[in-house]
Amino acid sequence: MGTENTEHTHHSGHSTHRSHHSEGSSHHHDHHSSKHRMLESQKVLSTAKKAIKVCIVLNAIYLIAEAVIGLQTDSLSLVSDAGYNLGDLLVLTLALYAIKLRTTPSYQSDTQTYRRYSALSLIVNTAVLLVMAGVISMLAITRLHNEWHHAGHGLTMVITAGVGILINGITTWILYKNQSRSSGVRNAFINMAADTFVSVVVVIAGLVLMANPTNHLADAVAALIACLVIVIFTIKLLYTYVRRSFRMAPSHISTDDVVHAIRSVDHVKSYRHINILTSHSDEIEVTAHVSLDDMSAEQSVKMEIKENLRQLGAQIVTLSFKQHKSVE
Repeated sequence: MGTENTEHTHHSGHSTHRSHHSEGSSHHHDHHSSKHRMLESQKVLSTAKKAIKVCIVLNAIYLIAEAVIGLQTDSLSLVSDAGYNLGDLLVLTLALYAIKLRTTPSYQSDTQTYRRYSALSLIVNTAVLLVMAGVISMLAITRLHNEWHHAGHGLTMVITAGVGILINGITTWILYKNQSRSSGVRNAFINMAADTFVSVVVVIAGLVLMANPTNHLADAVAALIACLVIVIFTIKLLYTYVRRSFRMAPSHISTDDVVHAIRSVDHVKSYRHINILTSHSDEIEVTAHVSLDDMSAEQSVKMEIKENLRQLGAQIVTLSFKQHKSVE
C-alpha cells in the first residue's frame, strides 16, 4: 500500500532544499532501521525454530513411551493421553514449518505449499484423533459397566503421567518464551498447557488405583475426560485453521489495542480503515490509514507506530499517511 503524502509548498528555495535533505536523511534512517529490525527478526525466528525442534523431539519420545506403557498395562487413560500428544506434535510441526517458511527467500511461493501442507495435515490429524477418541470412549464406557475388569497399574500410571507433566512443563516454558513470535507457537503453548491438565487427571486416577487396586472406574473415567479434551482440541484446531484460511482477526489482538497504539503517537490526528488479519503463513498483519498534522514527521511517526504494533504481536504493518484537513 503506497504512502500518500500532501506536501507544503515552500516559497524559499533554501527551505525546500533543507526539507528534501531532511526527508532523505529520514528515509535513509528508516531504511537502516528496517534492515536492522529484519535481521533481529530473523535471529529471533531462528531461536524459536531451535526451541520448537527441542519440543518436538521431547514429545515424540514421550508419545511412543506412553503409548507402549499404556498398551502393556491396559490403561486407556495413558493411551488417550498419548493420543492428545499426537495432536500436540502436529501443532508443533505446523508452527515449525510456518517459522521455517518465514526465513526462506522464496517466501511468497512457499506460502501456497504451506497452505496445502496445513490442510492435509489437519484432515489426517482430525480423522485420526476423532476415530481414536471414539474407540477409546466406547471401550471406557464398556468398562464402566464391567466391575470385574481392573485396568491400569496405579504406580505405573502415576510415574508415566508424572514424567509427562515434567515434559509438558518444560515444553510449555519453552513455548511461553517464544509465543509472541508466531501465532502458531502461541497455539502450541495453549495446547501443551491443556495436555498438562490431562496428565494431572491420569495421575489422580493412578493415585486412586494405588489406594484401591480393585477400582474399575478410575482409569475409565480418566480416559473419558482425556477423550473429551481431545475432541475440544480437535474442534479448536479446525476453528483456528478456518480463521487463518479466511484471514480472520487473531483473538489476542483487539481493534482497541491497535487504535491505542496508533493514537498514542504524536502528530496523529485521525485514523481509518484499520484491518487486523492473520496471514496464511501464520503472521499477524495490520493495515491502517493515518492522518497527520505535520507530514514532515511522517517517518518518525511510522517507525513509532510500527514499533507499538510489533509489541502487540503484529509481524506485518502497512501504513498510509496523508495531511489532516482541518474542518473550519
